[in-house]
Amino acid sequence: MWFTQRTDEGKVSHVLWMVENIDVEKRSRDMMIEAIKNMNDQMTSIANVYFSLHDIDFQNNKFTEIKTNMQSGNKMLGGQMDHAHESLLKAMDDMVHDDSKDDIKKFVDFNTLSERLKEKDTITEEFLSNRDVWCRARFVVSKRTKDGELSHVLYLVESIDEDKRKRDILSEAAQKLGSQMLSISNIYMTMYEFDINTDTFSEIKAQSKMVTDIIGNNRNNAQETLTKVMRSVTDETSVDEVVRFTDLSTLDERLKDTDTISIEYMNRKKQWRRGRFLVSKRDENREIQNILWLVENIDEEKRERDELIDRSERAIAASEAK
Repeated sequence: MWFTQRTDEGKVSHVLWMVENIDVEKRSRDMMIEAIKNMNDQMTSIANVYFSLHDIDFQNNKFTEIKTNMQSGNKMLGGQMDHAHESLLKAMDDMVHDDSKDDIKKFVDFNTLSERLKEKDTITEEFLSNRDVWCRARFVVSKRTKDGELSHVLYLVESIDEDKRKRDILSEAAQKLGSQMLSISNIYMTMYEFDINTDTFSEIKAQSKMVTDIIGNNRNNAQETLTKVMRSVTDETSVDEVVRFTDLSTLDERLKDTDTISIEYMNRKKQWRRGRFLVSKRDENREIQNILWLVENIDEEKRERDELIDRSERAIAASEAK
């Protein structure tokens, strides 16, 4: 730093050269500048997600444009700075497909916005544009008054068309699969899934009170529990065969070339059942990870089949006797 003293004629007569230690100040300032730069980079990255960003002065019903990408959609609010509420309603009316207009107009209604943002800092609404492109509108609180009242909000709009359409496809597929699974599950009285690696299981469906009473809240020791249940519900004439069939340790070999095996057996009430193992997940080596245990009531089917076989055998015997 230079400090000078001059004569009456204005010429320099004395000069002081001073050096000041600003190390802490300079480093603090540099850190602040770097932090601001990083924050600016982060905000720029976030801003790139949206094709329209506006800051709305909620209390004065004014707005400021931060970003509008003309290539991504209609210019929403133009250059007008006043009448933010009215301008936003008109922009949405011009931009949004008829199927989404009622919902988006409710979303941008300033009369209810303060209440909707009372206990949260952001809300969103998905809508279809008049160009058949799915978008997501978002309000983000950027400033509140000392009393916690809404002061400034950001209004952001992004394109989610690809993501939305993928989600809709997945949702439709999931609903269809759920409907199919429900139809299939109606066939079975009992459905459990076993995790072979952890020896645990989960209940999908259980109609037998006897079975649920035996299992209780237990979801561990899958093999032990399954064996206990089958010994309890199976008729003595079938129990040994059923216990061998439900041995989880031999499933990999028995299901090596197929994904399902079944057994017919009689329960303690002399009713016929069909038990089935169905592979639900294998690892990269095709070893079973998860398997379904399904039990079906086949009593009527089995007795009709046996009666038909019996009649056929009697008919054949009578024919041969002639």
